[in-house]
Amino acid sequence: MESPTYYLWRIWYRSTDYLGDIIRGRRIRWFIQRRRRGFDDRELWSLNDTITRFVYPRLKAFAEQNKMGYPTAIFEDEDAGYGFGDKISDEREEYYTKKWDDLLNSMVLAFKYMDNDGEDIESGLGERMMDAWPSRIPDRDEEKWNAYTTEMERREEVIRVGLENFSCYFQNLWD
Repeated sequence: MESPTYYLWRIWYRSTDYLGDIIRGRRIRWFIQRRRRGFDDRELWSLNDTITRFVYPRLKAFAEQNKMGYPTAIFEDEDAGYGFGDKISDEREEYYTKKWDDLLNSMVLAFKYMDNDGEDIESGLGERMMDAWPSRIPDRDEEKWNAYTTEMERREEVIRVGLENFSCYFQNLWD
């Protein structure tokens, strides 16, 4: 639990920051921008985070809902001739339903990892006090750091695959 001085500092900091924005005219400019174009310049600072925070909850809800079917874009060569109203076998139907669910789950996981940004993993980075020195120096637990870098590399690959699936099947995200 944080100390009471931390909360007082946060209140002071947020208040002075907010008042500073009012004095500089930023709050008025942001208000006008939100009314004219639906967003303000603060959302453009890190546009990838803004897009991730918008897409992730919607994509997650879409993947969890009961879907009527799957897009024909995931058909393989032997099933490519099927058109609207044609019937495919039940096992192929189940196969494509599972394939579509797996594709959606890879997209959701990619956006989850981008939204989380590795904050749920212990990196092993920290600080320690020097005995004779009044300042802190960086400290790193090598075992935790190696596990962290391995996990982050795995997550980067999951993000890459999920974003490829998202871009490939973007026009098929309807039910």
